[in-house]
Amino acid sequence: MADEVENTSGTYTVGEAARLIGIEPHTLRRLESRGIIPAPVRDKRGRRYTRADIEHIREHYGTRRRREAYTIAIVNQKGGVGKTTTTVNLAGAFAINGHRVLVIDFDPQVNATSTLGISWRDVEYSIADVLGTTPDGTTKRLSEIIVPLPHHPSLFLAPSSIKLAYTEMSLINRPGRDTRLDSAIEPIRKEYDIILLDCPPTLGMLSFNAMTAADGIIVPIDESLALQGAGQLLATRKECADIGRRRVALLGALLTRQRTQTAAAEVIEELTKEIFGSRVFKTKIPERVGIANSTGMGRPLVFTDAREADVFFSLAEELEGMIHATK
Repeated sequence: MADEVENTSGTYTVGEAARLIGIEPHTLRRLESRGIIPAPVRDKRGRRYTRADIEHIREHYGTRRRREAYTIAIVNQKGGVGKTTTTVNLAGAFAINGHRVLVIDFDPQVNATSTLGISWRDVEYSIADVLGTTPDGTTKRLSEIIVPLPHHPSLFLAPSSIKLAYTEMSLINRPGRDTRLDSAIEPIRKEYDIILLDCPPTLGMLSFNAMTAADGIIVPIDESLALQGAGQLLATRKECADIGRRRVALLGALLTRQRTQTAAAEVIEELTKEIFGSRVFKTKIPERVGIANSTGMGRPLVFTDAREADVFFSLAEELEGMIHATK
């Protein structure tokens, strides 16, 4: 909980209230604009929050909505299709909407970790140490490597490191190699509402583990004909469902980096529907400079005032309907 703000008037400004709650002022404004929390009263000095307002918002953030986390793997064996951008911004949107969210960076390239503002140089233990062993020969529990993120009090990260590439190779000869991530997640599933897995651009042992641990998968598709290999990916998803304990539902193909009203966008959408049928998200991620550059910001776009972030809230709402229908 944030330190108390010195105040003698009994009401608080946007900045003071946000600091007490532990979020940024623009996040507080976004919650109000989306109707998630009621807007405060106004006086001649602007919006003013009472102590009751602040306690209500704190309670909102402290309330988990699910008995067990719904786990989603964002997967495509092609790189550059927006997996990490989708993962971190969707995680932020879910957190802002009141969920307790864990991001597991399951890519040795460490993109989700750095996008969320954590330098790989500062990571002492990572998901690699959960699946493999540390230099002293021990294995870490997932709960031991999870770190809170400064962007939001309900957003957490299991960081990655370049060691994960070596861990993947070592899994080949290990017992239960296909379900090690699922087993690692199992003890902490009840501590979160949503778990998002950012997968590497391959269909190797890591992606296989991620899908086996997932309740559902999202397949980002961009305009560079990333549909190539979609059949193999869907076959792998089915194999993961057969081997593991979870459903591994195909939540849908997500059209990313879309240039609206272009022939290429229309062709990709039609081809996607031919392969995925009705499992194509209504929400499309446009090709915008703000979205393209967001991975280098050190925080998800949804925690800024950028209008481009709205599309990720739409995606979160679309997913909410799917999740409630399946669990």
